[in-house]
Amino acid sequence: MRLMILVILLLLTYVVVNTLSTSYPVAVNRIFTLTNIGFFAYTPTSSTLRYVVIFAVLHRYIPKTMLGIAISIVVCNVHEYITNREEAPNPRRNKAFMKISYHDKIKEIEDIVIHPHLGVKGDLLASAEALARLRNTNYNLRARPEIGILVGPDNLADAVTLSVACMHLGYNVVIISEKCNESILKAVCEEIKTRHYCPNPMNTTDQYSSIKHYYISRKDKDKRMSNLEKGMKEEIDMIIACHRAGPSADGYCYTVRGTKLNDKRFIAPLHNSVKHFRHRTNEMRKFIAIGDGGNELGFGKVIDKIHKHINNGKRIGAVANSNGKDIAADHIIAADDVSTQGVYALIAATALVRAHDSDAFQCVTRVMPTEASQRALWDRCIAEGKEAASRTSEERLLKYLNTVRKVAMRYE
Repeated sequence: MRLMILVILLLLTYVVVNTLSTSYPVAVNRIFTLTNIGFFAYTPTSSTLRYVVIFAVLHRYIPKTMLGIAISIVVCNVHEYITNREEAPNPRRNKAFMKISYHDKIKEIEDIVIHPHLGVKGDLLASAEALARLRNTNYNLRARPEIGILVGPDNLADAVTLSVACMHLGYNVVIISEKCNESILKAVCEEIKTRHYCPNPMNTTDQYSSIKHYYISRKDKDKRMSNLEKGMKEEIDMIIACHRAGPSADGYCYTVRGTKLNDKRFIAPLHNSVKHFRHRTNEMRKFIAIGDGGNELGFGKVIDKIHKHINNGKRIGAVANSNGKDIAADHIIAADDVSTQGVYALIAATALVRAHDSDAFQCVTRVMPTEASQRALWDRCIAEGKEAASRTSEERLLKYLNTVRKVAMRYE
């Protein structure tokens, strides 16, 4: 009978703790960290050790009815450790991996992915170094760096892939888009982990990086845009525009084929937020644009190349200035085929820089998406009525992904 009660209490506590951790992560983290004992670091392993100590105290001084709760907490932390554990470091492989300069690998990726005419030599390397070494630039010095990802109505799967990679790098991510994309993005994010264990050394109560959403609707665009512009000034440390159409010379947004997007749907003026982002200057605060056709926000940096090499470029080309506001990107990643290539290239290059900085090969395996994760993501988009890519395109994109992974993970 006592064993049955213990098992029931164990399962009940496990469910409650996990439910609270999902719904109220900050509150639960703060409650858990109250049990910190001096020199213990904030890792799942040390948390388990703390609760073992607490269990011993409870077992000695408190009635045995508390036994189940103590064991449950230990089980939860062991589960957390198993879920978030990484591949054990391999010194021999790390040494072989470090023999090849990340500059050489990124140059090889650039040759595979980047558009021969629109691409800017060295921008992939500069983007990767800026993203991999991003630090907090706002007034709250203990906060975790935060990245704003501007997303258009297409290629939502790419934005989620990039957001997950940034989260695994230890950054908080805010996906910013129109209200019409809310149901699809939320449904897709429900299928993935939107919190990643990555302790913030500047703030011991901040143990998880996360992905959040912010949507602009036609009805409340003025209020929501005002709040977004304030956040761009004070909180966001980097902007990445992922296949987001930008205003052309006539002020409208176009597809690559010349279709005026403003006539088909509500297009939030997210390009205005770039000016507010640049209100506070800092060498680490960068605006990175990813695209493939020259009509994307930020591609005004190469507007002359767009006019010269892109069909109908003078009409669809995204300008560098809109109403006197500088909206050209600091670095652009112009993919040769589709923007998904650019996303894979940026993730791989960033993982390489971080891996070399931290002398840890497993950083690449942690950050890079896999073929299985991409297929699952695309299937979820299709289930929600948003076709991420045709089956033929999927195979082509996976071929690009595997090629980029092979380059990034190569070692002597």
